[in-house]
Order: sequence, then C-alpha cells, then structure tokens
Amino acid sequence: MKKSVYFIIQALWSLILSAGIFYLALMSAFGPSGNKDSSLMGTILFVGIIIYIALTITHIVVGARKVKGWRWWFIPISLVIASGMGFIGEVLAVWVPELLNAV
Repeated sequence: MKKSVYFIIQALWSLILSAGIFYLALMSAFGPSGNKDSSLMGTILFVGIIIYIALTITHIVVGARKVKGWRWWFIPISLVIASGMGFIGEVLAVWVPELLNAV
C-alpha cells in the first residue's frame, strides 16, 4: 500500500466515524420531543471515543505491516490526522443538520 493511500483511508474513516459518533450523541441528547438525556449522550460519547481510539491504534499497527517504506514518523502524523478529523467531524455533526434544516 502506498503512503498516500494509507493517509487518505485514515482521513476518510476518521471523518465518517467521528461525525457519526457526535451526530448520534447530539441526537440522543436532544430528541424529537426536546427532552434532554445527557446520560445516553455521555454513554455514546464514551463508547464512541473508545472505539475511535481502538480503530486508530489498529490502523497504525496494520499500516506498519502493510505500507511500503513505513517510518516511525507516520505514527505522529496518523495521530494528528485522527485528532484533526475528530474535530472536523464534530463540526460537521453540528452544522450539516443545521444547514439541511435551513434549506
């Protein structure tokens, strides 16, 4: 696997997973009736973060075995991508439904 493919795959799954986790957490916190259930939101966020971290570590381990020319500095780059996509996913989970409701 090429290095660029490795990082693109990581960016895509990180973005999709983080947006999904935050969207589900927000939808559980503010349901259709408007009531607030912060315990379910906390559970979804906690489990989602654990899954996200586990998949990031798994992606790094698999990448170390599958990417040609693997170097030690891929690990910090992978962690930066995971952090950045997590933040972008959070923003998307908040703003995309707002934009769709406005249309």
